[in-house]
Amino acid sequence: MARSPQKLLGDKALRDITGDTRSALVTAPVDDVGDLKSRGEAALIEADFFVTATGETTALALGAVLHAHTMVQLQGVGTRHSGPYFVSSVRHLIDATTHRMEFELVRNGWGS
Repeated sequence: MARSPQKLLGDKALRDITGDTRSALVTAPVDDVGDLKSRGEAALIEADFFVTATGETTALALGAVLHAHTMVQLQGVGTRHSGPYFVSSVRHLIDATTHRMEFELVRNGWGS
């Protein structure tokens, strides 16, 4: 099975940890081979994210506003889980006193 074209966000990928190979059957109407290749790569990228973190913070505490589809550095969660994460979703809750952000982070590797 081909490896994901996505950059590894840690030292070890899921395949390196478990030794397993997974497969997926992509059946979708496509216009050409390029479209099928793109869909196959997208399936590999999505399947590779095996570490998920959820949390909540405020814009004041973070000193920034989180945006979906960006990279962030998570620190203080041990050597296995600290490092770069992809922000898969953010829900902004804004009222008169605060700007809260509920977020989900994903990662395709362990270690820094």
